Amino acid sequence: MEIKGDQIWHSPSPAELLAAAGQEITLKACVHNIRELGGIAFVVLRTGRYLIQSVYDKEVCRIII
Repeated sequence: MEIKGDQIWHSPSPAELLAAAGQEITLKACVHNIRELGGIAFVVLRTGRYLIQSVYDKEVCRIII
């Protein structure tokens, strides 16, 4: 199997994510872990390089399938 540069997805760095604070972003990632806490859940996503913790609040978020 040959991996070419155009086949590798860009994983945003922590600095890029921090710069996008408050904005809606889309990540290509897998769910690594979910920790539920009352009405919210902390969803840890695994990208090609990083683990990113996100927050899911059912009062704020919508589910896209």
